[in-house]
Amino acid sequence: MPRKPRVFVDGAIYHVYCRFAHGARVFAAPEEAERFLAIVREVKRTDGFSILAWCLMPTHYHLALRTGRLPLWRSLRLIQGRFALAHNRRHKTVGPLWQGRYQARLVEGQEGLNRLLAYIHLNPVKAGLAASPLRYRWSGHRELLGRVGATLLDVDATLQLYGTSRGEALRAYAAMVRAVGREAWAVEEPGRLPWWRRGVGAEEFGGSAPRPAVDAAGASTAPEPLRASLEDVLAVVEGTTGVTRERLGSGVRDRATVAARELLAIVAVHRCGVRVTDVGRWVGRPADTVSRWLSRGAKRRLAEATFDRQVDAIEAELRRNT
Repeated sequence: MPRKPRVFVDGAIYHVYCRFAHGARVFAAPEEAERFLAIVREVKRTDGFSILAWCLMPTHYHLALRTGRLPLWRSLRLIQGRFALAHNRRHKTVGPLWQGRYQARLVEGQEGLNRLLAYIHLNPVKAGLAASPLRYRWSGHRELLGRVGATLLDVDATLQLYGTSRGEALRAYAAMVRAVGREAWAVEEPGRLPWWRRGVGAEEFGGSAPRPAVDAAGASTAPEPLRASLEDVLAVVEGTTGVTRERLGSGVRDRATVAARELLAIVAVHRCGVRVTDVGRWVGRPADTVSRWLSRGAKRRLAEATFDRQVDAIEAELRRNT
């Protein structure tokens, strides 16, 4: 049975969670936890998302993640895929490392968001791994309090959720941690948490996710994913850039052609959900080549305002035509 399509809300905050298959305690090994965090940091840098809370437990991870301009599924696929591939190579194993696709829930409302961040950082305490979140190495709690350097958490963005000054925000966060620690649901699995049970804030797996003008942290949200075909995307990219399909698939590497390839990859794969292999087939290039276009285009979009505007213009044209 085919999987349901995932709904993505640009600029929104998600609770993301995934377990290892068969209850494997992969993150019990500090070197594996470090490797996973290094991959998250790299994908965070290139994809432009923010992390408001995080925790690695021996058998699973939790993230409170605010998306950037790139779809959530793309970032999580890279993170989990890269880690699984490298882990299996290191340990000479085969088969799936993760229990399945990551689970994600769109979180709305200030109260729900504040509870989420405290819940994530309290995970090791509730599991009996630490007496206090301050005594647990593998979470963002100590980063938020300034006890260790911030390597993954976006500290300023997180503190802004709790108050206008650092002192006020830290006091409000500490109060929320104490309050959540007293809640019966704080020991529950994600599916039983208040922000997962409600009908609002639909799961990222299909359904009709709400589309607020801003999310709980005040970040604006973006239009629904495009429903254009690959042929439609190719036609608009050709018309916008003047670079033909034949030239896109050629060995030419002038600046305009390189940029057009990256525009095609970004819009087709990220915004329309076209598979990399299908893009490659249409332009006569291998899938790994298209993957490189996609990676370079994601970085260029974050670094170059002109390129970012070109992506927006192509998306706007496709919306008018579909």
